[in-house]
Amino acid sequence: IIALVHGACCGGGLGMALAADIRLVTPEAKMNVAMYKIGLTGGDMGISYLLPRLVGTSVAAEMMMTGRFMYGPRAVQTNLASELFPNQAEMEKGARQLVKEMLAGSPDGLRLTKDCIQASVDASSFEAQVSLEDRQQVLMVLGGDWFKHVGDFNKKSKL
Repeated sequence: IIALVHGACCGGGLGMALAADIRLVTPEAKMNVAMYKIGLTGGDMGISYLLPRLVGTSVAAEMMMTGRFMYGPRAVQTNLASELFPNQAEMEKGARQLVKEMLAGSPDGLRLTKDCIQASVDASSFEAQVSLEDRQQVLMVLGGDWFKHVGDFNKKSKL
């Protein structure tokens, strides 16, 4: 899932953006934990789980305990977003390119990669994560379209 943020992204909208795999922003993007501003807690819609994992506890606490806005440039600086685009049109173009690159690979490989990334956040150890990676690679080699993709890659690399 790719979230494109241009303009206000508050409360539940922020929770949905945090749940995305990739977040892209423009300078006009402004995100906040709006629930805190209206007398509720800053923890809602999974924000208390997702936000600290993305930006660290200090920045998460700042956002959740004040309701302050974070704008596009700082979102990239704090790893809340992966790329800052100058405007909405360029951001949409960048998102289409990401989608194109993602879909060029194996659908199963994309799904298992997403699973692996999500599992890595709470992995009990390096060894446990490597074991998961090994399992996923075996699944892809034995049951996926790996041979086709290797062949396609080899054809392209010989050009």
